[in-house]
Amino acid sequence: MDNKVFKINVELVLPLKDGSIYEVQNILKERISSIEEVNILELEELEEQDFDFIVDEKMTIWNRKYVSITAKSKKEAIELIRKDGLYNNRVYVDSDELDYDSLEEMDPENNDGGATEIWYDYENECVLAEHDNEYIKVNGEY
Repeated sequence: MDNKVFKINVELVLPLKDGSIYEVQNILKERISSIEEVNILELEELEEQDFDFIVDEKMTIWNRKYVSITAKSKKEAIELIRKDGLYNNRVYVDSDELDYDSLEEMDPENNDGGATEIWYDYENECVLAEHDNEYIKVNGEY
């Protein structure tokens, strides 16, 4: 069976030392041994540019609640708190406020090893997630 030969037009991004066509040809021939011929039609150096992302960061924060408890005495009210905390039909939350002074980053260890930082591009596609203090690739396009 004869091998078929295809002409393939590809766009590559390569880190180069001198940026010459010969350097590109040699790199391609070294890395892909089955290439018989490399013809570089155009070699363009990429300029640095800004890329924008959205970062979701899991944080811890205290939320202060102002509550009323229906009871016959303060002692009974405290016993209700000890028994059921906020989840009692005699506890009414009047209002609450976030204490931004208590805002802290959450470690993955305190999040059952789950991600505490997730990076998105502006198309809202998840690209990276921080897991166990490493960034793991989520989207395979780059």
